[in-house]
Amino acid sequence: MNDDTFEELCTLTADLIESNFEKNKTKMDAISGQISEKIAGIDMKDFLHGLSIALGNDIQMFLLSFSALYYATSEEACLGYIESELAKGKLDILRTCAIAFQTRSNYFRRGINKEYKKDRELNDIVAKQYFNGLNVQIPMIHYADRDHKLIVISTYMLLGETHAPTRWVITAVKYLQELGYEVMVVIEGYPFDIELIAQYWVGVMSIPNKIFPDGYFRVKMLGIEVPCYQVNTYEDDRDKLTSFFGDIYSMRPELVWKIGGMYCFDKIFESMTTYVTLACGRGYETGTGHLMLKCLETESDGEVEDFLHSLGQETARMQFREADFDEETKWHNSSLRSDNGIGEDDFVIAVVGNRLDQELTDNFWDVLKCVVKNCEDVRILLIGGYEKVIDDELFDKVINMGFCEELEEGLKQIDLFVNPKRGGGGTSAKLSIKAGKPVVTLPECDVAYVVGEEFVCNDYGEMKELCIKYVDDETFYKQMSEQAKENYVRKYSFDMKEEVRKVVEKAIEIGKRQ
Repeated sequence: MNDDTFEELCTLTADLIESNFEKNKTKMDAISGQISEKIAGIDMKDFLHGLSIALGNDIQMFLLSFSALYYATSEEACLGYIESELAKGKLDILRTCAIAFQTRSNYFRRGINKEYKKDRELNDIVAKQYFNGLNVQIPMIHYADRDHKLIVISTYMLLGETHAPTRWVITAVKYLQELGYEVMVVIEGYPFDIELIAQYWVGVMSIPNKIFPDGYFRVKMLGIEVPCYQVNTYEDDRDKLTSFFGDIYSMRPELVWKIGGMYCFDKIFESMTTYVTLACGRGYETGTGHLMLKCLETESDGEVEDFLHSLGQETARMQFREADFDEETKWHNSSLRSDNGIGEDDFVIAVVGNRLDQELTDNFWDVLKCVVKNCEDVRILLIGGYEKVIDDELFDKVINMGFCEELEEGLKQIDLFVNPKRGGGGTSAKLSIKAGKPVVTLPECDVAYVVGEEFVCNDYGEMKELCIKYVDDETFYKQMSEQAKENYVRKYSFDMKEEVRKVVEKAIEIGKRQ
């Protein structure tokens, strides 16, 4: 790459940053197109390396530049450069967490598998930085001095009753209560300041949702009474934080169990009592803990387990499924179809998710266009928030129904669940096979491990062919519908309460050695 091309790309990147500050999306997209054209003729790896050197120690311009290039090109390596820079500890804890949340969100939405050790490095730095900021000593509570009937669950988001990680938390609460434990949920709240993020990030920003008040509160969700405390990691000062963690310490919990949390509290809870972690997706949490649990496999698990064991962390596999909560339904027979203008003979392809605006790429829409073009009486049902413009070619075939409060009942009335390349989606896919509705998904994602290899295709080209076969071949459809039911029974007919009991017993075993 010659110097002129490098300078031209740097100038375009600076223009893109300026357009972002001006909130001029039309201009941003035009500049992005120019950047993509320029980059198509060079070695992207060399350019990014050269840019990282040229930016030196200017952390703000570094993050703005690489996020701008990611906005323009969707080049995964840009996110890697950003996280490597964050891991150097140049920003304070709030800015580090806010920008790290942006990179994680993009990895998750695109279904990109990260290298465990690199991800762990950044998260450990966040945990230590947060712990050091409190400037306190937290001695381990001796096992004999703990309250053996109190368990704390930590998570970073408690939302509505249809939110999958929330249902995981409430499932754990339900069975722990049935086992005789008092349970308190601690929420690691992140009400990030959008203007703060905009100083370091170009493009779409991800902000954690928040529906409950900060501080102590009680809530009844899915029929389960849950005492909670939501920490405001952005606004709470040191005195308030140390007072809260002092309260938790004085309660002397048997253990703290993180389910789908972030990483600020890792060092605090690990210092205090037995700390258990469970990822809501595939593999292990990329943070510290005495007992690391997984419920969905990844190809790198063996290597990761060797790494964790070398750090003195214990690992275990847990089977996990949501509890069968007592939920009322207003739907009977075919009201989802009739309420949305779907004919009795229409073949309904459902696409389900909370982040469809980001997850439904042009490549995925091409799959749906191909199916509609080749098959009659197909309707595309979008379940979840989607606010972008739908292409004219599909406009009459797509039903954008928004969020579905009664998802399990709704999925009983579809024909096929089609999953884009992304992280997440496992809960809705599981409900689909439970109802005998086949799934089509790519490999190496949460849904693939949830539903079984019979429903996995290699790429979007194969996905087109498979969807068309489901529509046209009634015998094949019936065969795979039965396979879906069989897979659900085989994979999820276990005693969830017993799984929770085994986790607690393993944690107690570790606690007695501490």
